[in-house]
Amino acid sequence: MPTQDQVIGALRSVIDPELRRDIVELEMVRSVDVHPNGVVDVMVSLTTPGCPIRSHFQTGVAQAVHELEGVTGVNVSFDVLSDNEKTALSRKLGRGGLPEGALCSCRSAPAFWRVTTWSRVSGI
Repeated sequence: MPTQDQVIGALRSVIDPELRRDIVELEMVRSVDVHPNGVVDVMVSLTTPGCPIRSHFQTGVAQAVHELEGVTGVNVSFDVLSDNEKTALSRKLGRGGLPEGALCSCRSAPAFWRVTTWSRVSGI
């Protein structure tokens, strides 16, 4: 069974493709719980509730942690950075704000989330 430090070390391989840094360095790993039966629970903070790369983090975290000896299962959950945390992240990155596309505009609709993303490559 891995230690919490080993899990955090493994999570350094999960890179935020928009911010180009690992989720540990970006302080996006909210919590890590290693259970005696080998199941590991990881909570990751996203920049927005409708984060279009959520599945990237889901897959990356699960794969990175599953590679550790003694892991029998991985549960990945998500929450959202507060406005203060987003501001601190911007400062940490040495920017006035997060890169274009790192945040998307979300409007709650009765039955679904409407997500709009911006891309520098496609101009969408």
